[in-house]
Amino acid sequence: MSGAKTKEIIVGIDGSEQAGRAALWAIDEAVSRNATLRLIYVLRTDLSGTLTAAEYVPAVATAKRALGAARERIAERDSAVTVVTTIAQGSPAGVLLAESGAAEMVCVGWSGMNRITAALMGSTATSVAAGATCPVAIVRSPSDAATGEPAPRWVIVPVGASSRDNGSTIAEAVAESRHRGWPVLAVWTDSGDDESRADAVNQLTSRCRQRFPDVHIYPVATSTGLAEFLGADPELGGVVMVDGDNAPDVPSAVNKIGHATPAELAVVVAHADSGRPTTPAAVRTPVTHGPGVNS
Repeated sequence: MSGAKTKEIIVGIDGSEQAGRAALWAIDEAVSRNATLRLIYVLRTDLSGTLTAAEYVPAVATAKRALGAARERIAERDSAVTVVTTIAQGSPAGVLLAESGAAEMVCVGWSGMNRITAALMGSTATSVAAGATCPVAIVRSPSDAATGEPAPRWVIVPVGASSRDNGSTIAEAVAESRHRGWPVLAVWTDSGDDESRADAVNQLTSRCRQRFPDVHIYPVATSTGLAEFLGADPELGGVVMVDGDNAPDVPSAVNKIGHATPAELAVVVAHADSGRPTTPAAVRTPVTHGPGVNS
């Protein structure tokens, strides 16, 4: 009997539409990695402490409904994907961070937060993006009201003279490009005059094309940051690849894309340091197993 550990793509589920769409986005990642999709619903005990018996039963029922609905949507999209579900207690960010150490990727939906709310409560997506020990995908989906032709999809990668390792970042983008079949858009975001920015990104792209001749890589130079670049063209869809050092900038970048646009955009934060501690202050506590739970 093989002792190989099952690879998992973890998706945070909270019953929201954004979380459901993040689960659908994660299907391709699971298929490409031959991984299981594990949907995790967290009963929040970080704000009020342990749930009473009167609170526990309806909370678990709500969790089961949310997980069941997400599981059905996944089956409608791709019935061959293996899906398991877990209900845990604690902080949503704490649970997902604790699970990230053994995961291939963690996926969460993004609903946006204003500055006051973020200051008071924090953001699960932001905390997980900054602290996870595996790649994290933050998925921002368009509203159902968005109409028209599907937006073109790219693997977007910010590069620049100040970046720690352009080659490594582009290599991550190339890997994503190969399994999704989307071209790479290398966005040079450093300051400088137009000519110097264009020359720099063209030289970098030329080297990358020689290194990865099977992948279509296109250069673009901008005088703004990544968030402003994305906001200027809300029809840009696909995946944005950033390294862990840029995780604090992710909320701004994602918020620049409005909900009522045709573009679905996921920001994937790639963490190179997989050796950091994986148990945060909020420890994961699984609840009692039941039908469809921890299955």
